[in-house]
Amino acid sequence: ENTKNANFVASISEPAATALFSGAMTSGDTPQYAYFPYNSKSTSETEVMVEVSTVQTFSVGGALQGDVRVSRQMSGEANAFSTTFRSLTTLLNLNLDAAEVDGVAMTEQLRSITLSSTQGAWTGNYTVDLTQSNATLEAADMNESKVTITFAEPMTLAEVVEVPIYAMVAPEITQGDVVEVLV
Repeated sequence: ENTKNANFVASISEPAATALFSGAMTSGDTPQYAYFPYNSKSTSETEVMVEVSTVQTFSVGGALQGDVRVSRQMSGEANAFSTTFRSLTTLLNLNLDAAEVDGVAMTEQLRSITLSSTQGAWTGNYTVDLTQSNATLEAADMNESKVTITFAEPMTLAEVVEVPIYAMVAPEITQGDVVEVLV
């Protein structure tokens, strides 16, 4: 097992339930672990660094930023292996309706949304020990208890009513937590 932190790339242009990744390993090596998104700064074969960005750009139908996933289960042989990833981050799904807010025109553009919590770190740099079957994100430095969602293309408040908005955060959210929203 000579290959360490090999970069495999999926050739997809939109979110998909399955994907084919391609890359290179030392001949005869079998992958033991997998994670994404890839980080070239990770030099360990078992402990990798990942980032859940404090500022995430949202686009309708676009990829989620900060969607950290890991896998320890590989099957296959030779040059074809399959795996199922497990997410280590929490998906925030926002449904906004400004129709009931006084003094706000539905033609106004929404450029960003900031969410914050007093319940722990949501974004920043983390490490993941891939050898652990229940691998979790471990804070690597001073992390933030907020996430700002910017829009690749600003949307009017009328358009936002029809589109769910997503962001990814570290899994510190539990039932009953209070989340503050700043638009």
